[in-house]
Amino acid sequence: MHWKTINKLIGNIDLYWLDFILKGNLEDDAKILDAGCGEGRNLFYCMQTGYDVFGVDQNPEAIMFLKLMAKQFNVTDIDARFQVMDLAKLRFPDESFDVIINSAVLHFAESQTHFMQMLSECVRVLKPDGKLFMRTMADKGLDNSGENNIADNKKRFLLNENLLQHFYNIYGLEFLEIPKYVVVGNVRTMGTFAFKKIKNG
Repeated sequence: MHWKTINKLIGNIDLYWLDFILKGNLEDDAKILDAGCGEGRNLFYCMQTGYDVFGVDQNPEAIMFLKLMAKQFNVTDIDARFQVMDLAKLRFPDESFDVIINSAVLHFAESQTHFMQMLSECVRVLKPDGKLFMRTMADKGLDNSGENNIADNKKRFLLNENLLQHFYNIYGLEFLEIPKYVVVGNVRTMGTFAFKKIKNG
């Protein structure tokens, strides 16, 4: 199959999100929230194949672009589905979604408290047995650690092992698979995590 044909099917999807999909983690009737969706690269395939999708981001221009893309796929209720929203204050009821995408967003947290607020909101709106796909910068494989470290000459929050275990325990989550860590250019490490929300967590 030609690469242009593949691109037409899946767009510029995050490869780790694609891996999550290919492992059968999306039920046909899954209701999906991309928390920090940007222009919707990780929703392209889901919209094209008819999933029940929602996306929120703090960038109004990104949401505007996503709405235009959604119209091409005849997505209904676009204004309700795609909104400018603060991830630390999601305006959705508890247990609304089967799957939540949070890709390359949490490392923009201003502090550990802010990080936990955003993550807590994602878990709150996730249904019992729901799945959380999370990709964020971490302190593995590099000499720096802790919060608000410098990476790519910009301020970033780095997830560490203690914090990972902390929210894993308090939010009633379990790993769907072993976390993956990739060192990029010896300047940052990206961690990829797949969780399931335990029913009585």
